[in-house]
Amino acid sequence: MNPLLRKKRSSSSLRSRQSEGGSTRSAVYAHASYSEALALKGSFMDESALGITDESRKLCQTLLDGEQTVPQDSLFRDDLFEKTCRKLKDQNEARVVQDIARLIVPSMETLATYGASHLDDLVESVNEG
Repeated sequence: MNPLLRKKRSSSSLRSRQSEGGSTRSAVYAHASYSEALALKGSFMDESALGITDESRKLCQTLLDGEQTVPQDSLFRDDLFEKTCRKLKDQNEARVVQDIARLIVPSMETLATYGASHLDDLVESVNEG
């Protein structure tokens, strides 16, 4: 639907929704079980009884055959990965993003602190105008 044609919410309705869910995003993401929203998009946080598709198996094998480096202190470590997924399985979007996003895309400022001096001039901000 065209956003210009949507019915506007009253400010009181918006305030009550913000206090309930902390956000005005889609109602799907306001629910505690973000794993259900991921499942609707075909992404699951658990093993399937059907197993893995041949295409996915080939992709995984290609990634496994390549040279991969895993940071020492990471929830992606082989001995922690499954436990990490289980803990996040029934969490909401904010929790999943908080725990996983920085593992996938590290903070530029953190990388600069660890020695990537070519990133020293970059500045990050969160929720700033």
